[in-house]
Amino acid sequence: MAQPRSIHSGFGVPPHPARGGNAAPRAQQPANESLYLISALQVTLNVEELIGIFFSEIQHYIAVDAVTYHDDERGLNIEIETMARHRCSYGLTLMQQDLGTLVFSRKKRFAEQELAVLETLVAILLYPLKNCLNYYTALKAAQYDPLTGVLNRASFEQHLPRELERAARDDQDLTLLVLDLDHFKSINDNYGHLIGDDVLRHVATVIKSSLRGADLFFRYGGEEFVAVLHSSTAELASIVTERIHKNLEQNPYLLQNGDSQGPVNITVSIGVAGFQPEDTPETLFEKADKAAYRAKVLGRNRTVKYEP
Repeated sequence: MAQPRSIHSGFGVPPHPARGGNAAPRAQQPANESLYLISALQVTLNVEELIGIFFSEIQHYIAVDAVTYHDDERGLNIEIETMARHRCSYGLTLMQQDLGTLVFSRKKRFAEQELAVLETLVAILLYPLKNCLNYYTALKAAQYDPLTGVLNRASFEQHLPRELERAARDDQDLTLLVLDLDHFKSINDNYGHLIGDDVLRHVATVIKSSLRGADLFFRYGGEEFVAVLHSSTAELASIVTERIHKNLEQNPYLLQNGDSQGPVNITVSIGVAGFQPEDTPETLFEKADKAAYRAKVLGRNRTVKYEP
């Protein structure tokens, strides 16, 4: 694929075929045509919905079989319909802010005049897209822990009721894990809080890599983490917790702090509670938390299943 064309800003759009005639030269384009497309793109702050609306609207001006949108910086990858052979790509920039890349495709080659129309249409997308990306960034910041990069406690408190409702509705198993780092205070005391923060990041990475793709992982607070395991009984969850213990053992934190160097072995105590129909988010968490406390009492670095 050729290098993306760079789109910075735009003004007009060709007349809507359904409302009159052939496309006029750009200098003669009526302002209401631009307003029509602009208003159509103002109904959402969801990036995927915006790209879908844009894809639908541009069909009135030019035939396009598929579109993809990529934004590596924000981890966005949206594909609408299956990409065809002939493609044109646009790098999007507004006020020196990178807005990602938009790729159009179809079976028939694009003519130069059609590419000019696409450029005009894409330019009108820039401001609505920027608003959606700003909202996406703010929403993500509110949901993720800035230190470890995993979902935060507020996100956990939003997700857990929905996950329990879904499990009850679909009659599916669900297991909650509470994971508490062992002797974390001594790491802060011996090496300082900067090393302690780095240890938390390391542990979060190891634990998250030990979970399945459909599982949810959160930092609850301090050195405590929570995981929601879908379609998993407490017995099946033991396979996951065994993997967590093993991966932490095999991947110690490598300390490089002045004269203090070498591996720092990190362990976690894990409490496991399986969802029951009578459980609320509060009771399920309380069960897993009690089991994690029990794991501490029994000597740490182990998993304990909640028992009434």
